[in-house]
Amino acid sequence: MNAADNNVSVIDTATNTVIATVPVGIFPQEITVTPNGAFAYVVNVEDNTASVIDTVTNTVIATPSVGSRPTGIDITPNGAFAYVSNQFADAVSVLATASNTIVTSVPVGSVPNGLAVTPNGDFVYVVNVFSNTVSVISTATNTVTATIPAGSFPLYIAIGPPDLIAPLIAQVEALIADGTLTQNQGAGLIDKLNQVSTKLDADQLGAACNQLTAFINQVQAFINSGGLTQADGQSLIDAANSIKISLGC
Repeated sequence: MNAADNNVSVIDTATNTVIATVPVGIFPQEITVTPNGAFAYVVNVEDNTASVIDTVTNTVIATPSVGSRPTGIDITPNGAFAYVSNQFADAVSVLATASNTIVTSVPVGSVPNGLAVTPNGDFVYVVNVFSNTVSVISTATNTVTATIPAGSFPLYIAIGPPDLIAPLIAQVEALIADGTLTQNQGAGLIDKLNQVSTKLDADQLGAACNQLTAFINQVQAFINSGGLTQADGQSLIDAANSIKISLGC
């Protein structure tokens, strides 16, 4: 974003060059992209709007009003709603992305600024600059469920990525517990999954992807030998393939 120029630069990450410049509203502050990559949402502080950019054409297709002095925005993982902090309203607007209209407004602390949606989409965390707090909004009810002290003059917030491997390990452990897998079979699978986590922690994406492939191959071998039913084995394989897609393997 270029706040002084009221536009957004589009950078081709393959060449690290600017390939387009998109005019937006007055003093763009923050930007987020929908999970499917189809649209970018930009909040414009000085005209109280959001610019919705079509990422295929790099043009603004909608400019909904979103409150009073919007400064922060994030989108739920399902892409259905954008949450926008409004400093002068002490509230967060909830924007339905299908219609680009505000469906409700949630009162929070004084001068909300940065916000972030949890990876599972259940909550929005909003920092309140003058209240020195974080408001936790339930996306199911669009109400504040907790208010957390956050130091002096908090401005921004970020939420770590989800643990992709833990649910799959739990799935394997459940198969061990019910006797579907032997202890040795399950331990071998879990070891491969722990190796995935280790490689990811070391920023070794290629090696992590290889370990996931090894996990899938081992599960398939158990299916072929009759150690796992097709249904139980395929559930593990589908979960591992989903992780590979998330990682970009």
